Amino acid sequence: MKNIKQKIINALQEKGSELSTSEIMPLVSEDYKISKGNRMNEQARHIRRKVLYHINILIREKILKIERYGKNGHKILSLNIGEGEEICEIAPSRYKKRALNDFELFPKIPIEKYEKQGVIIKYEPLEWTNKLNSVLISCNKIKNFRLLMKTIEKTFPIINDCVCLNNFEFAMNKDDFSIFFKSLQKKSENHRKKISCIINIADVKKNFNFILENIGQKNIEFIYSISQENKEESFRIIRKIVDKYSEIGKAVHIKNSGKCEAPWFIGKAGVYTFDENEWNSKDRTSCIGCSQSSVIVDVKKFYDIYGFNVRQFTELLMNISKSFLTVNPMQRRKLREYFEKNILEKNEDFLELSRNHIRFWNFGLLQPNLNQNKVLSVISKAREKIDEFCKIEDRIFNSCGLPIRFKLALSTALKRSEAGLSRAKYKKIEFKGIEDLQNNVILEQVKNMKNVCHLFDGGNRMSFSRKGFNVDSEKATEEIFFILNNFEPRFFSYGFRGF
Repeated sequence: MKNIKQKIINALQEKGSELSTSEIMPLVSEDYKISKGNRMNEQARHIRRKVLYHINILIREKILKIERYGKNGHKILSLNIGEGEEICEIAPSRYKKRALNDFELFPKIPIEKYEKQGVIIKYEPLEWTNKLNSVLISCNKIKNFRLLMKTIEKTFPIINDCVCLNNFEFAMNKDDFSIFFKSLQKKSENHRKKISCIINIADVKKNFNFILENIGQKNIEFIYSISQENKEESFRIIRKIVDKYSEIGKAVHIKNSGKCEAPWFIGKAGVYTFDENEWNSKDRTSCIGCSQSSVIVDVKKFYDIYGFNVRQFTELLMNISKSFLTVNPMQRRKLREYFEKNILEKNEDFLELSRNHIRFWNFGLLQPNLNQNKVLSVISKAREKIDEFCKIEDRIFNSCGLPIRFKLALSTALKRSEAGLSRAKYKKIEFKGIEDLQNNVILEQVKNMKNVCHLFDGGNRMSFSRKGFNVDSEKATEEIFFILNNFEPRFFSYGFRGF
């Protein structure tokens, strides 16, 4: 058991938050785990006394601090460091705190060459390591508007894109909803944050007309979740939605709840969602992180410089993955500390489903004179490599007893996410009526889009655009249900090309 102090410090650094003395023991000593497992109680007690001795020394030296006392009087400990500080060894088994310099706070990561070429762009680079892209708050799990608004406001300082309000119909069905919504609108503008509200239309009891009068809000987006149950009532509501959205030429965002249970929402950077299997594995807390950081890959610029080079493209994605791995522990520690102190009850891990996102821009979707199958093949082969890389790193963390999740997801970027992206080359699926949705050209385009959605597990919407200035809301609603029933997208937008 050499260098016990260093092992104690490492355990707390890698955890990124608090640990009890009983949690520290097996992380510091493999012999302790074996002794406990084999009921060798005397040996386990001897190891425990030794570790506690060094813990107490570190407390006296002000390297560790006692946060509180848990069950059976166990100390709950954390590293006694502030923002921009670290613990360093100044002599064998002697430690002190020191301030990190700018280079150490933002370590050199292997994507700088591509950044200079404009091939990749970090989404909100100044906040890349200390903020989340997005969080989800479940309105059905917060009992009143005061607590809901308080939770929303507490997430604003540590996100750089979007707050999703899931089950928003629970808020809509309460009295004084209009007062809450106006406050939400004002606060989102003041903080310059996107709000994405998911509404299960089958459960809306009131205030729906109020929502339709406010669809033009700059910072608030609505997602309408539709199932095939009670189709007649859903048809009536969607027709009202189409009437209002077509007046201002704004696309309607629709989630197909018959195809997925996990929330889908949209921010400035792009679409967000969770892994479906992970989301369904257990009941979720009232507030949970969705996306940690995003890197946008401008595929058009990559092709212009490197061509269809599978090896080079795989190297690019692997370098992005390693960059995420470099900042992941530091970012998770900071975020977990903030959430535990400000939002969540103890022992709730709000980062248990979070992922980092690689977002693609101008990757050839429905682009004329470009073989999309070739493009998707390049991305698919690169994805196999990064998936294996993530699995290996995850296994390493787990085998060391470290609760540090490392997951990557592929997704698409929106043009509004960054000003420096190349000019858009892709097309939406355009049609004039329900007959067009059945012709071979559009069926092939839908097939290609579904292939993209399958590949991009971090979220991608299928985009349909109806051509023409005069919109018949009944026909448009029939087209929406045709898309739902025949193409079965999980998430799609229905826009109006004439505007």
